[in-house]
Amino acid sequence: MAKTPAEKIFDKYNPASDVVRAPHGRAKVRPMLDDYARAAVNLYGIISRDELVDIFNSQQVEQTTAAEVYILLLPNVLKDTWYAFYKDYIVHYSIMGDEEWIGHLERAQQGKPRYIPDEPELLRYRNGHYEDSDHWYNWRQVFFRHFGFKAYKVANEIQEHLIGNLEIRAAMEILERHGLYIYKEEDMQEFVEALVEAMNNSRSWENKGYTPTELYNQHMESKRDQPPEIYQPPKPKANQLCVCGSGKKYKLCCGLVASQGTAQLSQSDHRLFFETWFPLMIYVNQAEGLFDLDEEAASSSDDEAMLIALRQALWQKPSLIADYLASEPDISGESVRLLQSWLHNHISGRFVVIGYTPEHALFHRMGDHPDGKLYGVKGVSAPVASAVSQPLPVFVEAVLLPFKDVIIFDTYMGSYEIGVSSRLQPLFETMRTEAEANTEVTTRL
Repeated sequence: MAKTPAEKIFDKYNPASDVVRAPHGRAKVRPMLDDYARAAVNLYGIISRDELVDIFNSQQVEQTTAAEVYILLLPNVLKDTWYAFYKDYIVHYSIMGDEEWIGHLERAQQGKPRYIPDEPELLRYRNGHYEDSDHWYNWRQVFFRHFGFKAYKVANEIQEHLIGNLEIRAAMEILERHGLYIYKEEDMQEFVEALVEAMNNSRSWENKGYTPTELYNQHMESKRDQPPEIYQPPKPKANQLCVCGSGKKYKLCCGLVASQGTAQLSQSDHRLFFETWFPLMIYVNQAEGLFDLDEEAASSSDDEAMLIALRQALWQKPSLIADYLASEPDISGESVRLLQSWLHNHISGRFVVIGYTPEHALFHRMGDHPDGKLYGVKGVSAPVASAVSQPLPVFVEAVLLPFKDVIIFDTYMGSYEIGVSSRLQPLFETMRTEAEANTEVTTRL
């Protein structure tokens, strides 16, 4: 019988003719090395021999080499086929022979840190069903409630697929292939939210064992110590495709929103904001001793990096607003009311901008304190769409502020890239359309 392409690839990198007797005294290392290899492919999907050696040598008294790994483990590969050799890698049995998928993992893992738990925790992953959280269990309860326990093989297929491929559309395709459908919008919302929660908090091959949430937190923590990046979005031309990714021309999409002027503060409110904001920034600078500027220089500064640094100092210590109110008796009544509302009702955190309407941008809160709400946010001097100027959804770090009876952001947003936007797209699109249809958008703080 002719061999399949996958079998040919397997034989090429795992030939039975390469099996040799273990060097004297080294056979005793094989069981522990096999445990590490099994755990590694279950946790990472693929791992280079050199990296497996580094992990093994850092946790064991017995030391090994990449060459010895091949000698000691090849008999296990041919006997158990839980993993296999492929070029310089050891790969999980489920992707043996799939060069395209292995190449995808190589690219997806490139440049990312590797999650390496201590020895006892790492070796728990030798069991291919080990999970260190309840998120997948919780999703499976939602799944079985909709489809019954008889569909457990479909649940297994979805979970196994998504561990290696962070793409939520794949789950929907698997359901459809098995003739399983969710008809009610609220049931679909529950199903997808539980699935996203599991995916965000489960160890992923694409992320070298880290969960998307862990990688996200690492990314944001590293950003805190870096100087702010000033991004000026290019002004699109009227007949160009809109950068939000809608597929419409700019003049018929975000350009139309900008021309209407309803997704931003009025000129008088815009003036009130900055008449309140800039004196507060001057006080923050004086209180924290950040920049050597006199009051006149600070109030007229157009140094955006400096203004962002002052803004960051304020939201790291919001009590500065109370100190400012106590030390400045001549603040106008309107500004006092604004400042008090900012002190008590601001929302600082991570959001996803998922859509635009003629009145506001739609922000969905993420991170450590997701509240499930959609916030309708206006720009101060221009619509949020003009400030973002990127395909949606866009992940941002922002501070939302009450302004009279609307919500604004404090003029600065830090956007960042995270490799999960495509898999979240269906959920965000559903949330946006449902919110617009039901007017379930929070527009006041």
